[in-house]
Order: sequence, then C-alpha cells, then structure tokens
Amino acid sequence: MDQGTVVLDFNKTRNDPYNWKMIQVAIESYVCPSASYPSARPENLGYASYRGNLGWHATVDPVTHQQLPGQTLPGVPNGIFYQNSQVNLRDVTDGTTQTFLFGESQLGPYWGDCASCCSYANDEHPLPAANARITITPINFDLPHWRTANNKYYSFGSFHSDVVNFTIVDGSVHTIAKNIDSAMFRYLCTRNGREAITISF
Repeated sequence: MDQGTVVLDFNKTRNDPYNWKMIQVAIESYVCPSASYPSARPENLGYASYRGNLGWHATVDPVTHQQLPGQTLPGVPNGIFYQNSQVNLRDVTDGTTQTFLFGESQLGPYWGDCASCCSYANDEHPLPAANARITITPINFDLPHWRTANNKYYSFGSFHSDVVNFTIVDGSVHTIAKNIDSAMFRYLCTRNGREAITISF
C-alpha cells in the first residue's frame, strides 16, 4: 500500500505508545470515497472501509430458528482472514472466482482495531418463539453482531444505498446487491464449503 513508514510491532499491544502512533496514520486508500465518517477522527485513529472475509458460521438453528447455545467462531474459520491465518490459493477449494477476499464495511471504521480486521456472513436477527413455523431472512449488511459480550465483529456493508463492493480471491472486484440471496452470500464467504454456485452474482 506504499506505506513503508507504517511499521507495527506485533510483539507489543495495540495501546503501546509506538503502535498507537502508527495506527493513527490516515491511509487514504483504506477509505471508500463514498464513506461518511466524521472529519475529526476519534482519538485521531486512521479510518478503514474494508474488511477481510472471515467466512460463515451458523449461530441459529435452521429448524427451530433459535440461537444456538454457546456458539462461537470455529477454531479454523472457513473464510480467508482470521487470527494467524495462512490461507493459500490451494486452500480455496470452492474456487478463486467464487470466494470473497475483502469487502466494504461502514462499521468499526479503524484499520488498527483488531475487531475491525474481518467480517463474516451472519444469521443473527430477532428470533420468534420456539414453536414458530416461519422463515426468517437474515440481515446480511450494515449491522454489528457479537459472538460474546466482549468479542465483537462487524458485518459487511457500505454507505452506498443498495450495493456493497467486494474483491474476489482472483483479484477481480464485484458490486453485490444488498438484497442478494442470503444462501448465495454465505456460499461466497466460504472458501471450502463445497457449494455449487450456478448463477451469476
């Protein structure tokens, strides 16, 4: 990103004075031109509009529509980016033309915030009574979601009214409608889900 002077010390915490100075650097290419962030950056932190793809992991039972108890992110997420990830092209068995690499997010807008590194497809939404027999459509974009009280991630999303831009693993860029079929969206978030994508997106 042509930022050779922004060098983090990963053996120190984010709040270490040296690292704190680094993550206050504003990197223009990290911010979508359509983003609407305050001109005065909180704590002078550098904004970012893009997140790595963490994948998808169910948090709701598909039959009862109830929250699965104690559900957390899997030990090895099925996206591209996660803690200490080392995903190679050969690991993207769903195909490099059918897997998200990065996507836009309007939430959690600081590139140096560990919770802002990645986003994932989620199925968190208001849940009906246990005996309800209705279909619920997940909210895929523009909302924060949580795994635990202290473990927060942000959804993909954008300041565009009805689309979100994604970079695919093959390096191409796609504009995705926010009303994309939720199953299709999840398929595109997983690198190894073995889902057959038979229509254009």
